[in-house]
This record gives sequence, structure tokens and C-alpha cells, in this order.
Amino acid sequence: MQDNNKILQENNGFKKLLHPNLSNFTNKHHLWTQFRNSFLTPRFLFPLVIRDQDYDDILNNNSKTSVRWLINRFMSKIFWFWPRIIDAAVWADSSDTAHYDPSYYLEFDSCAKLLVDNVDAYASGYDARILDLGCNIGRHLHALHSRGYNNLVGVDAMPAALQRFKDEFSIVAASCELHHDLFQRFLSKQTGRSLDILFTRGATIELVHPSFNIVKHMCDVTRGHVVLVIHETNQKFSCFYTQEFARHGFVLVKALRPVSQTLESDVNNPASLLVYQRGDLVL
Repeated sequence: MQDNNKILQENNGFKKLLHPNLSNFTNKHHLWTQFRNSFLTPRFLFPLVIRDQDYDDILNNNSKTSVRWLINRFMSKIFWFWPRIIDAAVWADSSDTAHYDPSYYLEFDSCAKLLVDNVDAYASGYDARILDLGCNIGRHLHALHSRGYNNLVGVDAMPAALQRFKDEFSIVAASCELHHDLFQRFLSKQTGRSLDILFTRGATIELVHPSFNIVKHMCDVTRGHVVLVIHETNQKFSCFYTQEFARHGFVLVKALRPVSQTLESDVNNPASLLVYQRGDLVL
């Protein structure tokens, strides 16, 4: 297929749908942000600065009254690389004035279907252990469960979303392994290569401060594929994802940039679909 708008390329099993407008990928500001996040941010500080109590403060909405919160807030304003999880506070907020309403994430739109279709395509079987990183209200897990998958895991920082998951999709929620936690702590505590597939829909991992090596931890726990619908370039903490995954033994086997090329109902969606596969599985 080839026209003025898109080009489908396939070489040695790699499928790539490119859009001729690559301005986001050549924008100097975006490139600098990605370079800084990938190569200039020290990762060794994170476990020295962030403690269990910090996670609990965020999840329990106590962070702004904590002395540690004030100190880390001050340090992060002085040093851009200072480890922080403060950004997750807005997602963990379940108050009446919370910025994010879980209802927004209930609709199973065309982008959700695209993501689930690709998870389905790369799953080894219905018993594959699959993690939704940032499951929110559970629409993706519900769709996978409806297709027959029975070993599903979800994690999210928003308690109101997880409760809504249990209300809207009670049967699915009861059969899933659900965790109320931040990605950083959850992934750090998982057993190596305990998942067949890890997937997420952005903005999620792009909102994790680069002092925590989110890509490394995703790779550590996954033995098969990582399927992402994320904003590669225009988020504050975006990085060079393909280079980061390659560092940890995963290769890009499918890319759709942007997803809007194939979504009739979401023609303005700038996100990318990226599928990474553990290198020793590539023939």
C-alpha cells in the first residue's frame, strides 16, 4: 500500500507504518528533552532518595503534609534530575476535586481496540500472563478477558478508578490480579521475567520521571513482548525508547507512527504504537 499519506514497509518481518510528517521527531526541543532524559539523568540516585513511605504518602494523599515531600519538592526545583514521584499525586487523588475522572477512561474507543488487538496478536496463548501498566478503570483488561485471556494483572495509582473497575466489570475484576500502587514500586518488586506481555496506553510511562529507569524495569519483568501506545516525543519525560529498550535486550518489531493513520474515529491522535520483543525470541 502506498499513497501520498502513508507508506507500509515490511522487511524481515518488521512492520512499520510511517507518516510523512515527522516534525515531532525532528523538533530540536523534543530531541533535547529525549537526549537529556535518556543519557544525562543519573539513575543510581532513585533508590537512595525515594523510600516506601514516600509511595504511601502519595497513595494516601498525605504527600503535601510530609516533611520528606517538602524536601524532595525543593530539591527537584533546584536539580532537574532529582528523583521524584510527586508527579503521580494527581493520579492518586480520589477527592471530590480530583483532576482526573475515571469515567473518561471507560469508553472502549478505536485506539483501545488497536492496543488490545496487538496484545492479542502477540500473546502465546489464553493463559499468558499479561500486565496492564496503568489499568485505570479496566477497559483493556475487560476486552482481553472477553477474548478468553485468564491470567491478567493490572496496576494503577488511582483508587477511585480501581473501585470503578470493580463496579463496572465485577466478574473481570474478581478474576484479575489488581494492585493499587505506583509503577516504580510495583515493578521493582516483581520477579524477573514473570510476565509474557506488558502493555500500556499513554500518557503513562512518559509521565514517570527519568531518574527511575522505567524501561529497564519493564524489560526485567517481561519474557516476551512489550506493547505500547505512547507519546514518544511531546511529553516532559519522553526518552529515546527504542535505544532504551535495545540496551535491555528488546528489539522493535512493529511501529505505527502515529496511530491516527488507521483510526477513523481518532484522526488527531499523535501517539505511536510500538511493539518490542525480547531479542532472544527473534528468529
